[in-house]
Amino acid sequence: MTFNLTPCVGFGKMKFDKIEKTILRNRRSSQRELSLVGAKIHMPTENIYSEIRKTILEARHHVYTAVNSAMVQTYWNIGRIIVEHEQEGKERAEYGTGLLKNLAQRLTDEFDRGFTERNLRNMRTFYQKFPKWHTVCAELSWSHYRLLLKVEKEPSRMFYMEECAKTG
Repeated sequence: MTFNLTPCVGFGKMKFDKIEKTILRNRRSSQRELSLVGAKIHMPTENIYSEIRKTILEARHHVYTAVNSAMVQTYWNIGRIIVEHEQEGKERAEYGTGLLKNLAQRLTDEFDRGFTERNLRNMRTFYQKFPKWHTVCAELSWSHYRLLLKVEKEPSRMFYMEECAKTG
């Protein structure tokens, strides 16, 4: 908040509590110009509120974007680790080892939600359908990617991914 104090004779003699009472009495409107024995105090509260609100909303958006990006990258890496371990250098993995079930139980015990066997399967599929990290679009959320995983044809999947990124 910026105060514009115009010097005047007698301002220094006013008691602080009288100034404070005058400010409190006039605080009700969104923008006030208080006249205190020749001194003017501008209180553009609506402008200040709008600026603070904008700052908070921008910060929340940045936090959401950063967290979302970290989650997507983490899930991609989890998928990569699972695929690399399952395949052990082979073209295709041997299934039926119970790896995902075991991982789901241990990860859920330690980290709570988000690491069910089904979600781990989605992470593995995510990596398999987007094996190069640079093809992953940072603007999309994990929810977007879970939907995109259902699109079988790669050209169609890429088209929908670009459309989602454009529309937000």
